[in-house]
Amino acid sequence: MKETIMLVSVLLIVGLVFTAGGCSHRHGHWGHHGFNEKKADHVVKKITKKLDLNEEQQKLLNDIKVEMLAKRGEFKGGKKDLMNEFASQVKKDEIDQAAINSLFEKKEVHMKEMRSLAVARFAEFHKSLDPEQKAKLAEWVDKKNQKCQKWCDR
Repeated sequence: MKETIMLVSVLLIVGLVFTAGGCSHRHGHWGHHGFNEKKADHVVKKITKKLDLNEEQQKLLNDIKVEMLAKRGEFKGGKKDLMNEFASQVKKDEIDQAAINSLFEKKEVHMKEMRSLAVARFAEFHKSLDPEQKAKLAEWVDKKNQKCQKWCDR
């Protein structure tokens, strides 16, 4: 669940983000502590360098990063609420399934919002790329995908 939430919340630029960060078989794509502003900055720098972005594209990418991190922050307490409710329910004689399901449903709504926003922003960013940059991106994604497949096949 944690890896899914982190992945959705950082779908900054869908395929780009996972390629920039590489693959990790231990703690998800972004390590044990998830995705934060420092890691987002690293991803933006890497994308900027790899695709040789112009100033306008860099500004767009940075704006996307800021927006995605802010949106992610809106639900930061969600995991804590879920764990607290679960701990509370375990202590009861009978589990209140509706209460736990309600918290999961809130989290799912947030994840859907994040996904929709991420896909829209990725499309916007992709549209800003010239044909050469799109070719570089495609090659980069293919290369990283092949590397990641090794871990998926284990």
